[in-house]
Amino acid sequence: MGPVLVSHRRRTIAFSFLSIAALSATVVATACDNHHAANGSALGVSGRIGRLRVDVSKRDAVIAFAGRPAAERRGRSLAAPSPSARYDGLGYGCGRKTDPDAFPLVADGPLCRTVFFIDARSARLGAVYTDDPHYRESHGVRIGMPTAEAERLLHRHLRIGCETAIYLRSGRATLTVAFSGGRVQRDGTVIGGHVDAFMLHGLRHDPGVVECL
Repeated sequence: MGPVLVSHRRRTIAFSFLSIAALSATVVATACDNHHAANGSALGVSGRIGRLRVDVSKRDAVIAFAGRPAAERRGRSLAAPSPSARYDGLGYGCGRKTDPDAFPLVADGPLCRTVFFIDARSARLGAVYTDDPHYRESHGVRIGMPTAEAERLLHRHLRIGCETAIYLRSGRATLTVAFSGGRVQRDGTVIGGHVDAFMLHGLRHDPGVVECL
């Protein structure tokens, strides 16, 4: 069996939280968001993203850092194997026409390039998703970077599994570096492709909106 092409798609497993029940009909949306503070911000398994920290920072700190969100929705994921905790999603770079890896705040949108998930029970930042190239991983990995270069910086080999991703872990957080494109070899490694998203998870207040990322 030859190498298998890894298609560029919206992830069917990790993004299965499209089956979301909204807890509130209120959507806060603006014509554009003021997402200025994030430019050049790094995120990593330290749990930090710029001056924010998962499991510690609150909604006001997120807005002070990233600006007014383009959209906001309270909800929970009903994706298998179990529903997520309730959360408040703050979306940036949102709209109907956006890149294919944008993340839906709820089942009917909007799609957003960056989402900060605030755990409703603790009011703490629990997880962050982004495919915005203004963000970078703390070792220097960037959105759009070729797979081979990212592997060199992370000292890891990319393998296909639940997702096409490299998983980084520490005692403070977990970070998924997701990839698209390339070809899967017989040993499960991936040749080619590029980085297309980051997902940072807190260890205490992650609401659990995705299965793999």
